[in-house]
Amino acid sequence: MAKMKFSTELVRAEVEAQAAQGNKAILVAEMENVATAVARQNSEDFLRLAEERWKSEKKDAEHALETRKTEVENLVKPLKEEMEKMIRFNNDMEKERMGAYEGIKRHLKDLGDKTESLSTRTTALSTALTTSAQTRGNWGEVKLRRLFEMAGLSEHVDFFEQVTLEDGSRPDFVVRLPQEAVLPIDSKATGSHFLQALELDSGPQQDELLLKHAKAMRQRITELSAKAYQNTIEGEFDHVIMFIPSEAMAASAFSSDPELMDYAMSKSVLIA
Repeated sequence: MAKMKFSTELVRAEVEAQAAQGNKAILVAEMENVATAVARQNSEDFLRLAEERWKSEKKDAEHALETRKTEVENLVKPLKEEMEKMIRFNNDMEKERMGAYEGIKRHLKDLGDKTESLSTRTTALSTALTTSAQTRGNWGEVKLRRLFEMAGLSEHVDFFEQVTLEDGSRPDFVVRLPQEAVLPIDSKATGSHFLQALELDSGPQQDELLLKHAKAMRQRITELSAKAYQNTIEGEFDHVIMFIPSEAMAASAFSSDPELMDYAMSKSVLIA
């Protein structure tokens, strides 16, 4: 009886031990499940917090970047505007420079054309004056007429041109003055030797031509005095005017012949 009771107790103990062992396994499994759940929850919370922190820091960084960008733009904007102004100014200056350059080119071309034309006309005039006494005379008469017109004198009222006198002589001009006075004028462009001398360098040959020029001028004075206009022109006058259309011609003659003016005065001739 006692042995049977012992066996029963042993069986119960084994059953209880097995039950305890089973409960332990269940407990361990539950604890593992709880630990896993806690770990998962902690991981999710960590990831959520990390994501929120990252978003916050990203937002702050973007705001800081935008603020910095605005500051840089505000700093660069005046420089950019000044650069744009400078570029526009340089472009305008370049356009003006090109326009001025083209204008200068046109002006130089026109000047060159005019210079060439003037040179041609000067050469032709020089040739005509050198070779033709008639051309030189016409030159002086035209210049005298222009002087009268500039002075406001009228032809056939204040002056007369190429009036034929009783003896057949014809002064180039006769100018009427107040109180019945008159002023006979003859143009004498004696310049053949002078113009030839201008084409030479300084030297004996040029001096010889200038001396001939002065002698020719003295000869014109003698010829003009011999016309004796005092005897054929009505009106009061003491001298006849010998008009030289070029100051250089007159100055050269006076330089080569210092007594030329006195000689003219002695012949009742005034050189103008």
